[in-house]
Amino acid sequence: MAVADVTGEGENELIYGAYYDAVRCQDLSSGKIIWEVSTNSFPFSIVARDVDHDGKPEVFAAASDGGLYAIRSEGELIWTFRSKLPLYNVAIGDIQPCGNLEIACGGIDRNVYVLSSEGKELAHSEVKKVVLRLAVRDMDNDGADEVFVLDGAIYSDLFVEVWGFADSTHKCNYRPK
Repeated sequence: MAVADVTGEGENELIYGAYYDAVRCQDLSSGKIIWEVSTNSFPFSIVARDVDHDGKPEVFAAASDGGLYAIRSEGELIWTFRSKLPLYNVAIGDIQPCGNLEIACGGIDRNVYVLSSEGKELAHSEVKKVVLRLAVRDMDNDGADEVFVLDGAIYSDLFVEVWGFADSTHKCNYRPK
């Protein structure tokens, strides 16, 4: 689920995954559905951010069919990236320190993918278990965002890995108690 001003009218809208197979954008004050984009699968994670610097946020949805769906603020599908297995999470940041935002996603196939704003795969790295959650932040103040990966399997230990894709380094591991 995400909240962002996708219409450009100065009010935030709610963007969420519909249970049956779509991403919806809904006006918060009226409840009216503004647009709906079919994903043919359940969207597990949704993020809205302006990655192409046009002043309007794009919407990214990681879905159960292995698709990462990129959607224009007007509700038009831009591109789809495919993993062989379901994607659970998506996060956005300046992962390769070039001033542009990149998209990180991951899921059941135990890979974290880094994509350009056009959907081109820039890098990927295998993690120990299933990618449950991702976060992106510059941990060491070097100008490049690191990718924090919470990986694990249900009923087993959780494990956090930190990756620096700008220099292709595995920075550290952390096991919460």
